[in-house]
Amino acid sequence: MISLEKCRELLDPKKEKYTDEELLQIKDWLVKLARLNVQMFLEQQRIIKTQSNEESSNNVSG
Repeated sequence: MISLEKCRELLDPKKEKYTDEELLQIKDWLVKLARLNVQMFLEQQRIIKTQSNEESSNNVSG
C-alpha cells in the first residue's frame, strides 16, 4: 500500500493543497477505484472465457 508520504510527494509536493486527512481520503478513494477496475477486468475475462468455451463447444457438436 502506498504511504501518506508518497501520496504527498505525488499529489502535493509543496504541501500547499491538502491536509493529511484529505490525502488519506483521496488515497482511500483511489484504492476503491483501483479495486473496482480490477473486479471489472476479472469479470470481463470470465465472460470472454465463458463465451470462448461455449463457441468451442458449439463448434465440436455442431
